[in-house]
Amino acid sequence: MPKFSNLFEETVYLAVKDSRLVTPSATLADRVLFAIERKKRFYASVKLAIYSLVTITSSIGLAVVWRIEGSAIINSEAIQLLSLLFSDFSIVASYWQDYAFSLLESLPVVSIIVVASFAWAACASLWMAARTYKTFNHRAVVRV
Repeated sequence: MPKFSNLFEETVYLAVKDSRLVTPSATLADRVLFAIERKKRFYASVKLAIYSLVTITSSIGLAVVWRIEGSAIINSEAIQLLSLLFSDFSIVASYWQDYAFSLLESLPVVSIIVVASFAWAACASLWMAARTYKTFNHRAVVRV
């Protein structure tokens, strides 16, 4: 028997020397690949559940924030300024810079940003859920 520098090398040598210790079963590769596929599907279903939950939550939040945004726009002076645009266009055309700044100041910018954020979250999570579903359930997708 050759000399070894550590116990690991000696163990590997003895395992390789005895051939019945290193001979895998005939179904080992299939079982390993099946276990990997099962783990991938499990993590995909967890991701799909999380994306679906985020989509539902952000859609409900979008509906609530949209309603708040509508009442904020009605209560702001933006409606009156927009009606001035259609009723007396010559005044708006002559003082267009002041009109534009007044219109921008009267808009509820924070609620507009919140609505855009909820809309983006709903769309992005729906897109990720659809992509995850398509990737791991490609056999279940009906093609027309």
